[in-house]
Amino acid sequence: MNSTVTAPSPYSNQQPATARPSRRDPAIIPFVAQDLAAKVREWDGDNAAEHACDEYVAELTAALEFHTDGYELAQELERSAHIFPDAALVEILDCASSVQRKQWMAAIKQWVPSCGLVPPPLNLTATDGRHLGTVISNDLDTATSVLQRPQDGMGSGLIVNWEDLTEA
Repeated sequence: MNSTVTAPSPYSNQQPATARPSRRDPAIIPFVAQDLAAKVREWDGDNAAEHACDEYVAELTAALEFHTDGYELAQELERSAHIFPDAALVEILDCASSVQRKQWMAAIKQWVPSCGLVPPPLNLTATDGRHLGTVISNDLDTATSVLQRPQDGMGSGLIVNWEDLTEA
């Protein structure tokens, strides 16, 4: 009896069914604006009565398309919404990048089950097109791997999206 054994195909970068959410994804920014709007409205005190929460959300949504730094957001709100910022407002807005990262990671975790990507095998020698290394761990929640390069210390490396990895 003759049977043929086919070698497993090499791991190559895969194209997900839909694009991976980005930090600046238009679907993420409104959630960040909504989170910050209540805090900004509370900070605005007496002036808050003049503005609906939706107005703060709209102004923050526009500003967040370009900035996540508290100082820059405060400047943008001063220009667009005629709010007079102080250090307290800058401190409130300074959490924008961490709120954005939290929302972005939540969006990625929702995206992973539908993306159709398969994790690379551990100990695979792979490249992301710029770096060569060994896959030392996979994060199934975010569809990423740690790619340990020769210059990296034990247990460390670059976090690389699965769709960017190809067997070397």
